[in-house]
Amino acid sequence: MHLSNRKPLRVLTAVSHDALPLLTTALGLDFFFVFCDSMASAKAALNEPIDVVLASINFDDGRIFDLLRLCKSIDHAKRIPFVCVKILENEVDGAAQEAVDIASRSLGGDGFIDLYRWTRRFGVDQSYEEFRNLIDTLAQFRRAQDQYNPALSLT
Repeated sequence: MHLSNRKPLRVLTAVSHDALPLLTTALGLDFFFVFCDSMASAKAALNEPIDVVLASINFDDGRIFDLLRLCKSIDHAKRIPFVCVKILENEVDGAAQEAVDIASRSLGGDGFIDLYRWTRRFGVDQSYEEFRNLIDTLAQFRRAQDQYNPALSLT
């Protein structure tokens, strides 16, 4: 399902090489992926227009919160939606997952999505559609803010 005929949303994907194929399949063709596997590559990517950041706990040996702090410290990147995501079975679970959600929100992130659990509970198709819609909504809201106040935008 294509969300529209508009320019693809640019997603900084700060995930492991193992998780990338699942993430790109989940989001589909309406997104342009900027894959980052280190803080250095993520920092460089933030110099380009980005609509949303998706980061997994195992990004660059657990530096997900360093990336979140970096995003929130750069003027043009502060409003980029930042979502922590669990994609693979062997990533955080239970209380650790709740801690990630709380910590990410306290640092200015937009929450935690357990895509792995969603697919087990609701099926792949429904989960991927909900995930796409959620990420699209966050990114479109950010784009609308930029159109309202272009001085805050990198694009």
